[in-house]
Amino acid sequence: MYQCLAHRAIKPGHVLPEVAPDLKALMSPPEEVLAKAKEILKKIDGIFPRQEIGAKKEKVTAEKMFADKKRYKFIMFYNNTVYDDPMNSF
Repeated sequence: MYQCLAHRAIKPGHVLPEVAPDLKALMSPPEEVLAKAKEILKKIDGIFPRQEIGAKKEKVTAEKMFADKKRYKFIMFYNNTVYDDPMNSF
């Protein structure tokens, strides 16, 4: 990581150098572990099947919800009387 930071500081805008092979070896699991885990991962995949989930719903903010003020009407009930505009009703 420090090599990348130093490279960016000295040569901004250039492509980062490749990761050293010894660092790549440290980041990947040993072949023995991968071979042993392969069968177990197949069993887990059978128990918990993966399925693609659609896109997330868009968050609705108050600005979007109340953008059309005519669509939403504020109603206040007081003493069995309906007030359309509570701020100017009293």
